[in-house]
Amino acid sequence: MQQTLTPHRNTRLLALVAATAIALAGCGSDGDGGGGGGSGTAGGGGGGGETTQLVQMFASDFEPACRNNPVEGATPYTPATPGIHKVVTQQGTDADELNEGFLDLPSEWTILFDAATDQYATAELVLCVIRSTTTLVEECTGYQTDGVDTGNVVNLYSADYAVSVHEATTGKELGATTITATATECPTYVTFTDGEKETDWYQTDDGAITDFARPFVET
Repeated sequence: MQQTLTPHRNTRLLALVAATAIALAGCGSDGDGGGGGGSGTAGGGGGGGETTQLVQMFASDFEPACRNNPVEGATPYTPATPGIHKVVTQQGTDADELNEGFLDLPSEWTILFDAATDQYATAELVLCVIRSTTTLVEECTGYQTDGVDTGNVVNLYSADYAVSVHEATTGKELGATTITATATECPTYVTFTDGEKETDWYQTDDGAITDFARPFVET
């Protein structure tokens, strides 16, 4: 159950979300269309007889590339071919424990899960975004509902990110940089788990990450 709360001051909104486990049959994908469960199969066919099984790739299959390891089943990177080379983003605080990232990248770069086709197999590149150092900027308060202060606190951080681009099929690093994202304003929209009173918010610089990756993705 989700509740949208209207702020009384500081133009901030707060959403209280009850923690609910949702079982998704078949594909095991994340809510934004990304995959989270590793390679698997999707059932097909009907009306009797044998069921055709489609081998599926998921975003989690591309995590090894951030450690310079190959990803079996991906599409070879061909920079000499003009066009967009699809990319999967991996994000976290440790190269050994990354998850699919949901940065605001150009939509034509990214992949949406499709149970009928193996879309993730079209990825040629892996964009790795690893948060390193952080600096607390502000403890954001003043979130309200119906004019009543909820008491929720958002710890706002600036952060440095180690960003790299890798060939999916080989894991080879094509380029790397460090991007600093400076936090200046408390977030307007924040999601809290039901009963949670405090959360951390780490600033990202999606524009700078996009600019860094563009020469590899668009050739």
